[in-house]
Amino acid sequence: MNMNRRGALSLAALPLGATILLGCSSNNFPKPPGDWQRVSDGNLLVAVPSGWKKSSPGDGTWTTKWTDSKKQTNVLLTAKSTEESDVFAALDTQADAARCVTRGYRLVGERVSWSDGSTVLARQDYEVDWPTKGYGSTWAISKDGNIALVNLFNEKKDKNQFDTVGGWIELTSSASSSSASSSAAASAIASTRQDGTQSITFRGLGCVVPAGWVDTGPLEGSQRWADSWALADSQGILTQRLFLAPSVPQKSVQDALSAIEKDSADGALENFSKLSQQAVSLSGFSEGVRLDFGAGKSGSDQGAIWVVRKDSRIAAVQYSGTGTIDASLRTSIEQSLTLD
Repeated sequence: MNMNRRGALSLAALPLGATILLGCSSNNFPKPPGDWQRVSDGNLLVAVPSGWKKSSPGDGTWTTKWTDSKKQTNVLLTAKSTEESDVFAALDTQADAARCVTRGYRLVGERVSWSDGSTVLARQDYEVDWPTKGYGSTWAISKDGNIALVNLFNEKKDKNQFDTVGGWIELTSSASSSSASSSAAASAIASTRQDGTQSITFRGLGCVVPAGWVDTGPLEGSQRWADSWALADSQGILTQRLFLAPSVPQKSVQDALSAIEKDSADGALENFSKLSQQAVSLSGFSEGVRLDFGAGKSGSDQGAIWVVRKDSRIAAVQYSGTGTIDASLRTSIEQSLTLD
């Protein structure tokens, strides 16, 4: 890696000034609740605070730059593709580049990563003393051989801002995903209940999820899971997810469950293993079944799959998380399932 490329990679990551242009965001993608917009850079989707303005870094790896109009030392950058072999090499390159053009650049905390089997997302936090003293996070995301970067820098660290940006990074494999995301956003409905939980409905399939969960749109590349909801931790890592399939092509509950189980075992879920299966009796449904499973790199993550039937209509829901399953949340989801 030559010094010129490293310098160009890092210079744009810090508030050194640029010609500011009014950026255009897309309303076609699901976005975080509140004062946020969702924008694309090639196949990379990111959340940007509303009111931030877009500019072009001009050269180097970074392809877009977003600047806080109220505090121009706060910036977010994206690089829609890099030449590195994996997300960890991409983070290493960015760290090396930053050290060449800053003073006091230092990594903070341990590097964290997350994977769903097809996408890998890694995050590294850092601090810097010059040219502007502040805090930052760099994320590298990979999918289908493509690797992209996101960098957020604040003079005074806004934890909610970092968590939101990290929780809404997505790398799609084709332009067609934008239309799918648009469809999901248009038909997903959420309302807050008196106890603070959220009642969500997607094309007639609904349940209750905890406060703080957000709509993350369809699962990329899946013909089954047309919408998903997730909870991100303080590092911006998706620790719990819920996938919704409001309709399936199979004609029976058992056939639909078998198809999902086969896809999971064939690689949709890493190290998938069936733990148990049982019939469930749910109000308003003609038939229902739940399969509990283990998955993850070490096989220690757990989740549940429901397939339900109301009259002739069959739908499916999948809940997965890191570590041992939250049994109370599983019960809450199960008992709140609806299909209209």
